[in-house]
Amino acid sequence: MKVYRKIMQIITKIEDIVLAISVFGVMALTFGNVIARKVFQHSWGFTEEIVVAVFVLISLLGAGVAAKQPGGLVNLGIISDNVGPKARKVLNTIANIICIAYSGLLAYEGYDRMVTDHTASPILHISKSVFWAFVLIGGISLILHFIENTIDFLQRDLVAEVEEQKKFDEEAKKEEAEEEKEEAEKIAEAKAERAEEKAEKAETKAVKAEEKAEEAEEAAAEAVVEAKENAGRKPSNNKKKSGKKGGRK
Repeated sequence: MKVYRKIMQIITKIEDIVLAISVFGVMALTFGNVIARKVFQHSWGFTEEIVVAVFVLISLLGAGVAAKQPGGLVNLGIISDNVGPKARKVLNTIANIICIAYSGLLAYEGYDRMVTDHTASPILHISKSVFWAFVLIGGISLILHFIENTIDFLQRDLVAEVEEQKKFDEEAKKEEAEEEKEEAEKIAEAKAERAEEKAEKAETKAVKAEEKAEEAEEAAAEAVVEAKENAGRKPSNNKKKSGKKGGRK
């Protein structure tokens, strides 16, 4: 692919030079013919043959140079603009194949006429095979540039697919990271809830322990009070018992 592109860059530069010289030559001949006809009252009859032949070369070479650019030639996007990327890729491939086939037919016809037509032009008496060679050159230029265009848009689609796949992978990784983050947050929340539950249970146990301790203290206080009351009752009972014993004596 790289070698083909380098070759096409060289061919395109040559085509640009040929087109510039041809346009300048046609302009000079046409302007000179107008001046000769208007000023000197004498027309250059040979310019018509040259201008027509060179116009054929300019048209075909210009179409070839334009064909390498996406949208360089006139096209209708009624169907291709209203379908998906895959369908558009198929349609562009089919269109380029048809254009390559037509350009091949054009080059073949130019070559056939160049070989078989040996008649000469009426004024300059130049063999018409030279003019038909311009058709052959233009057809070859169209074939090469349509192939270049096909390679370019296929590579662009491939690059676009790779970029889309990368974006998809990145989005998938982001989603996975977000899901992992959410899961980690959920786990942390669950652990926090469990810790809170444990803390609440510990607080409940502590409250119960405090209540039991208070109950134990109350029971101990009541036991002390009862012990004191019992201790106060025992001496009085002893006195009564000793009084009874003295009376009996």
